[in-house]
Amino acid sequence: EVVTKNLVRPWDLTFLPDGDMLVTERPGRLRVIRDGELDPVPIAGLPPILATGIGGLMDVALHPDFTNNRLLYISYTKPGEEVRGHATTAVLRARWDGGMELDDVEDIWVADAWYGKPPLPQRCCGQGPPVGSYGGRIAFGADGKLYITSGDRNYGEMVQDPSNHFGKLVRINDDGSIPEDNPFVGQE
Repeated sequence: EVVTKNLVRPWDLTFLPDGDMLVTERPGRLRVIRDGELDPVPIAGLPPILATGIGGLMDVALHPDFTNNRLLYISYTKPGEEVRGHATTAVLRARWDGGMELDDVEDIWVADAWYGKPPLPQRCCGQGPPVGSYGGRIAFGADGKLYITSGDRNYGEMVQDPSNHFGKLVRINDDGSIPEDNPFVGQE
């Protein structure tokens, strides 16, 4: 059954309490489908997004208490300030009242996995370009914590190094702080 058409590279969707849907489009647009109809105007208020390779606007998740606090979380590819392609995965938190703009938009987590600034380091295994493997899946667990995947960025040698976020699964509080019971608290 076709729900809607005219989306460009949809990445994720989440159902709203009333049955409507929020959909992320990888090129950097957040869309809403109301009563089965795609609103032609994207929701405004997103930060700059690097939509190249397989990066862009990725997951969207509602806070477990969304009905009361109207908070949502979105993962995206954050471009570098000096070199756009020197990017990483980030998660923002915003308040959304159901209108056409996000409010109180802030990054609550930015991966320590910046990569893509030339010249690229010599890598061991002929891996793919730095514009891939951003990860970016997000979900709230039964414990109320936000879980985030950070991709390996096609730089596999970094994954086993615990001092960075390449290829990691991260657990944070809903405000971006680190839970006291995380397994590596207190370690650099």
